[in-house]
Amino acid sequence: MKQIAAIAKHDSGFALYESNVAPIHEEHGDFFSTIAKITDAAGIKLYAAIYTFVDSYYGVDPAYKTYNANGVANENFVCPAREAFWSYLQSVVEEIIEFPISGIILLGNTFVRQEFCFCEGCKKEFSEAAGIDEAFTWDGLRDDDQLFSKWLDWRAEKIYNAISKIYEVVRQKEGIDLLVGVDIDPEVGYEKGAFRHFGQDVEALSGISGHLLINIS
Repeated sequence: MKQIAAIAKHDSGFALYESNVAPIHEEHGDFFSTIAKITDAAGIKLYAAIYTFVDSYYGVDPAYKTYNANGVANENFVCPAREAFWSYLQSVVEEIIEFPISGIILLGNTFVRQEFCFCEGCKKEFSEAAGIDEAFTWDGLRDDDQLFSKWLDWRAEKIYNAISKIYEVVRQKEGIDLLVGVDIDPEVGYEKGAFRHFGQDVEALSGISGHLLINIS
């Protein structure tokens, strides 16, 4: 093996290393730290995988909950538009780049689906950006092509800005790549579906660091 990837921040939200900012996994809290020691000693390149907005620890936090148009929360995700969570992810990355790694892989860079996020913060922000009433509905969005296009663009901009903020941290450390995970899924229409459902503008995201990691279903 010349290179491997290992999970540093799990989709449960728990850190698999001795973090000072993220909750530490009770059973596997030294997993990534141990892998980093082994790969460093063996001369194997290590990439640290971090789940961003798939986070069931903070997914239940009222400050970060993400909701669909019916007001139902998905507690395995956080709202990608919450800039306070971007800062939290930056802090996590600041810790991880101190390990002997060759790169960071960001996974879970996604809204749950196209009808997310209807949290109060997102409704307020989008209504102001689009010049519409804050009490807008999902049916109202879908029935207005121009408005729906603004909705999709607004969400993609949130994902792009969040990843860009994380990259600001990574690029401070020489020799570490950032691979941005995108989801190419035939069930939702491949690249167009990544944009429409997940808020991932694949071409724009590829321009942040010059690297993508493509999850092909």
